[in-house]
Amino acid sequence: NSYEENKLPVSNNACNRRQQLVVLLIALSCIGLGYFAHESIAAFTGSLTSSTQAKLKDSSEINGSSQSNTNSFDGDMGIKGEMQGNNIQEEESLEDESTSDGSNPAMTTKQQQIRNFALGQRSNHSYYGAIVASVHITHHAGTAVCGAFKAAGFHSPSFACMSGGTNPIGANQTETMIRGLLQQYDFISWEYGKSKRDNHLDQTHWENPHLVSLIVMRHPIDRSLAGDGFVNKNYGEESNRSPELWWDFANSYATNNFALQKLVGKECCDGKDTDPTFLLKAKELLSRFTFIVDQECLGDGILQVAKTLNFTQEQVQAIHHWADHSDKKYINKDKHKATARERINNDTMYEFLLERGRLDIELYEWSKTLSIVNCSEVNGKDNEM
Repeated sequence: NSYEENKLPVSNNACNRRQQLVVLLIALSCIGLGYFAHESIAAFTGSLTSSTQAKLKDSSEINGSSQSNTNSFDGDMGIKGEMQGNNIQEEESLEDESTSDGSNPAMTTKQQQIRNFALGQRSNHSYYGAIVASVHITHHAGTAVCGAFKAAGFHSPSFACMSGGTNPIGANQTETMIRGLLQQYDFISWEYGKSKRDNHLDQTHWENPHLVSLIVMRHPIDRSLAGDGFVNKNYGEESNRSPELWWDFANSYATNNFALQKLVGKECCDGKDTDPTFLLKAKELLSRFTFIVDQECLGDGILQVAKTLNFTQEQVQAIHHWADHSDKKYINKDKHKATARERINNDTMYEFLLERGRLDIELYEWSKTLSIVNCSEVNGKDNEM
């Protein structure tokens, strides 16, 4: 018989059962694949959620630390030893703990600023980098500090490193301003005169991780005797000043808690009757700055700033050469200069000035405790501008 003849007949019911079995197997396969896909998606989503929550937690901690900066300067400078002698941690390890804004929750605000400046000088990462901004009070060595950074080869505005207008930048403007300045400069100076200003210095976000702030503090009576065109025009040259003009000078704006007024605003000051709350505000502001340098030993202070910011050996040598060979000779100074009391040559007037600028003097003496260098421990400390 032929093959066709020997085939067994297949009923319609059997065919239907086979088709149903195939459909069932396909359905079970789809259910299995769906379950596997569901579990995979759930695992991926859970991982993503955990990662997002961790980032939000880190961001919250960073913002919390950057809004508060009450540690002492010496405590914040704990990074100093790490950063001297080119001993910065490798960038790869720092990237692991840094966020996209350059913050690092394991560091204090000032340590972040110092780290960012040092790494920014040798890194192309956009979130590294910081600019040094020197807040210049008139006759507080602002031009000298500018010269030091230029001697080290840092990019600065051409005229006395000055950048910005006469109004301090507000907290909401700080980040944008700094990012713009970093495109051109490594170092700038900010000086705010007697003109009216809408903002106060304490409104600037000094805790920004890309802003290294520096201020030089000076004894108020020494500052008032520095002389300038306005003082000489109105009160005569110091060597030819009459007793009457000396007293006019003693009662002028130049002796009225000058630095205090620059720091806290035009509401201050009123000579010996100045409200003590202005002193408290000024202390709070200064404590937020990255570096305070005592003008009494300016050269040594700037050299220590350079080492702390991890300048190269060549840059440190350039600053040392600048300090030792400039016409001011900021270090190793042997020539004796007359004291303020000797220059005034009137004990009654000198005591009057001490009382009139009492809060300004107290601020200066307090700032010495935060200075990066203790001038009393430095040889050749007579580095007056």
